[in-house]
Amino acid sequence: MVYGSVTTGYKSGGFNSISLQPSFDEETITSYEVGVKSRSTGGVTLNASAFSYDYDDLQVAVLYPDRSEVENAASARIRGVDVDLLVRPNPRFGFDLSVEFLDDEFREFTSRNPTAIADVQDRILEAGSLDVLGLLGAGFLVEPTDQAGKGLPRAPDFSAAAALHCVFDLGGAGSLLARGEYQYTDDLAFDPFENFIQPARGLVHAQLRWTAPRTPLSVSLYGRNLSDEEYRLTEFFTTYTGSLRVWAPPREVGVQLGFDF
Repeated sequence: MVYGSVTTGYKSGGFNSISLQPSFDEETITSYEVGVKSRSTGGVTLNASAFSYDYDDLQVAVLYPDRSEVENAASARIRGVDVDLLVRPNPRFGFDLSVEFLDDEFREFTSRNPTAIADVQDRILEAGSLDVLGLLGAGFLVEPTDQAGKGLPRAPDFSAAAALHCVFDLGGAGSLLARGEYQYTDDLAFDPFENFIQPARGLVHAQLRWTAPRTPLSVSLYGRNLSDEEYRLTEFFTTYTGSLRVWAPPREVGVQLGFDF
């Protein structure tokens, strides 16, 4: 099946009840997509799509050292390609592969960089001043900068995942499924100013699942993040002088009991 679509929509504007800021406008998007979905008699399924998203007045959450605001970027765009491949030559064996390429950027977006504001506030604090008005007004001492050409937050240029599984028939003792998975995510920024960047990471997961014969009972031994990668889920300002990092779980190994019904 070959398909194409053109859609448009909007996200309503509003107010930020926890920060003193003007109201923000609605965000509009026009999206274009073409793709193909196919399945062969040999158990191979291939789905692929190319898409383009054009935003006007994109709503961007900006976390300053002392507040958060929702600002409207003048425009932004995302271009991308998604490919999913599933191979099932028989009921015992399976291979999955998914790949995504993104090309994203702000076309127009002018705002004050929170890091520059934090630097001004740090200098006020280091001088031993308790000028509260100065701290609150530090943002007005920083000139807005043009972020055009920078990537959008949390949009890696490349990501992929590959998984392989095999089912072993144990006869009267049930069945055993062995599965391994590798996930790769390119480096990404947590904020529109690229102040906080998470480097590229690769994660390895595995599972052994035994299913009892003629019952819905199963027992699994699993491992997540087996290479014990240290990476952040997010990072953002919390005070005048620092930021908060939320770390992903480390290596995890456990046992699960399952019951299908």
